[in-house]
Amino acid sequence: MEDQVLVEHMLAWGIVFTVIMIIWGIAAYLLSAFALHTMAKKQGLEDAYFAFIPILNCKTWGDLVESKMPDYLRPETGWKVLGVFVACFILNFIPIVNFISSIVSLVLAIWIMYLLLERYTTNSVLFTVIHLITGSLFFPLHLFLIRKNEPRF
Repeated sequence: MEDQVLVEHMLAWGIVFTVIMIIWGIAAYLLSAFALHTMAKKQGLEDAYFAFIPILNCKTWGDLVESKMPDYLRPETGWKVLGVFVACFILNFIPIVNFISSIVSLVLAIWIMYLLLERYTTNSVLFTVIHLITGSLFFPLHLFLIRKNEPRF
């Protein structure tokens, strides 16, 4: 009897944890989408609504940090960033290449996060390290808080 009660409690806590994570996932998506949309509109991007489309929001990320990208990525940076992420996703299905493509997509995501924080905040290195340590759990909230800051460059 005690084992059944223990299993019921574990199942109940698992359901509670799952519901909380789903709610936070939806809230994080909406916070980051509204933040990206606001930043893109302030920059004058015509396709700011891409911030709400899950795959196409990578283009918005790239467009927002275009001024700090190297010259070979400069024209149409958003589409190039989207292409790299899509290529890495496809390459993840190839057994030996998946490790390298995962590292490439992770490094690109961290670099873009750093460039975006550098553009809208003053302590970009500190914030990037904090977001990496916390697994970017509060990065959507941070994006939402800095969305109305004036770009530094």
